Amino acid sequence: APASYTYTCPNLFTRCYVNGTIAGESNIGSFIGISEKLYSTGIYNCHSSANLKISKNNCGGFFGVFFNPIFDNSHLNSINNSYFNGTIECSNLITSKPIVGQDNEYIVYNDVYYDAETLSNIIKTNDGIIGLSSERLTDKNAFSCNFKYQYMSSQNPVWRFIPEYAPKLYFENKSYFFIYFD
Repeated sequence: APASYTYTCPNLFTRCYVNGTIAGESNIGSFIGISEKLYSTGIYNCHSSANLKISKNNCGGFFGVFFNPIFDNSHLNSINNSYFNGTIECSNLITSKPIVGQDNEYIVYNDVYYDAETLSNIIKTNDGIIGLSSERLTDKNAFSCNFKYQYMSSQNPVWRFIPEYAPKLYFENKSYFFIYFD
């Protein structure tokens, strides 16, 4: 009989962002350090401009390590309509990548971007992600139609494009709005 899994606790990130500095020894990512459970993981319309500093290995803009073995139509591991424009400082650049430090074939990237100019020290990249120069990352025309025209409702787009800035989530552009975790 085929094995059955219970998917009771998916990892889901939607319309969120990370700023600041994240430091550690191993397995560092803006959103998750290690994801290796039998749960589906999805990131939708998120971005990070975090500065990641790691002394050993496995560093990625979103995940340090991603080894979720779930891959079917109902529980898809994916990163969608998102970007990373932070920095990565790691003593082992072989185990660092722009989005996921160490991954397997069970993750799909859809319209995922990173600042290739800022991360020019990174040796390897994740298959299926798009590297843009710092300047192109501020150009609305560099992003796919699927990325640009995501809507939370008929009135509110997910992304706002402001000249000379990387895209921001719709709610981020309010000068009085910020989230701080200590």
